[in-house]
Amino acid sequence: MAGWRVKLPSFGTKPMFALSGPLPAAPPPTPVADQLSHLFYSALETQSADDLIEFAEFCARFRRFSVFNARLIQTQRRGARVVASVKEWRATGRYVLPDARPIIILMPFAPVVHVYEIEDTGPPIDRDAMNDPFAATGPIPAETLIASIDRLVDKCLASNQYRIHIERDRMGYDLAGTAAGQGRLNLPVPQPRPGEEHGFVVSQELEGVKVQGKNARKHDRWVPVWRVKVNDRLTPAQQLAAIAHELGHIFCGHLGGCGGFRDTSGWPDRRGLDHNVREMEAEAVAWLVARRAGLETQSAAYLKRHVEAGSTFMVDVGLVERAASRIESMAALRYAAGR
Repeated sequence: MAGWRVKLPSFGTKPMFALSGPLPAAPPPTPVADQLSHLFYSALETQSADDLIEFAEFCARFRRFSVFNARLIQTQRRGARVVASVKEWRATGRYVLPDARPIIILMPFAPVVHVYEIEDTGPPIDRDAMNDPFAATGPIPAETLIASIDRLVDKCLASNQYRIHIERDRMGYDLAGTAAGQGRLNLPVPQPRPGEEHGFVVSQELEGVKVQGKNARKHDRWVPVWRVKVNDRLTPAQQLAAIAHELGHIFCGHLGGCGGFRDTSGWPDRRGLDHNVREMEAEAVAWLVARRAGLETQSAAYLKRHVEAGSTFMVDVGLVERAASRIESMAALRYAAGR
């Protein structure tokens, strides 16, 4: 949320008040902890997101899928909201896009039937107009946002501390992105700088050993690997917010820890954290990244049920702030926002 919109009441043509003298100085920035508290409070005050009411009649006309077919749909398209055949979509005034990916289900007296999820149909759905939880808007040009995402992708692959593969993938309407661990990667130990041959220390915290001195050249080290997928049907602004959310899960330790390499820039293993707290932290990271970049999101609407079910006192504000700063730095978002 880039800023607050205040609508002052007006009566007649006379102003409510007049200002004399110079304007007061701008207040100091609000601490991150206070900003997050306001975000969580807003989540409790926000009504639930729109559930595509305009498609309710269409959904009511759907034939009922068997449990087996429902499972097939879920397996092939996580986050699916509505699926139908080409003919059924046409009957509702929508059409299947040329690059749509069919979902295969079984039907009586037929081998297989292809159905398509609503994200693979047109015309495009305006998430912003529907107060959708994944909506994100702002004045930043799409080309600038895409460039920031590309920088973020490159930086996540160039780190000596970890590897994060970020890729676009086809997902259902109700899923913006996913993040998962992919094991470990064996990387060669970098050569020591001149003059450090005898003092060069390589920390291999995942293996529980340390290799020191010249022998460090003969050893490799393991780094954790994660994979982030983002819905390729989202706009660049929505994709950036979704990627920041998934990276928030990783950098806050929800999917495992990461030991620092020659510094303390890693994060702890917090996989045992409550699900609602994990979602609060990840969305808080996305909200901070988007807000500082000049994007307005529906984070409060997304967080509503998690704030109601979880405890905001368990949120680690320090980790949230570090994660947001890491993402902002890698994507050069302050530059993207024209600051």
